[in-house]
Amino acid sequence: RATAKLRPVDGGVAIDMEVSGLAPNPPGSVYECWFVGPGDTLERPNRVSAGTFTIGASGRASLRMHSAADLRRFPVMGVTLETDGARPERTGKKILVSGPIP
Repeated sequence: RATAKLRPVDGGVAIDMEVSGLAPNPPGSVYECWFVGPGDTLERPNRVSAGTFTIGASGRASLRMHSAADLRRFPVMGVTLETDGARPERTGKKILVSGPIP
């Protein structure tokens, strides 16, 4: 589970996110937060990363990220589990997905 508060700032959007109930990420992996656009698939990506984070034994994290993403173009947020140091595009399993960003 995650809750995110988005607020406009110069050059983009600030994201304050609280995550709970996630399994600790395995060694060599990170969770990655994305802004996702319509029709996004592994074969035809339509997304931009908002940042990466790790989860310890508590299953919780408090995050502050910044993105220049246009929320009209990328109206959904998602979290995937990615191999740390891998390619910059999404290759991992979807963990969380939001509804449309108002």
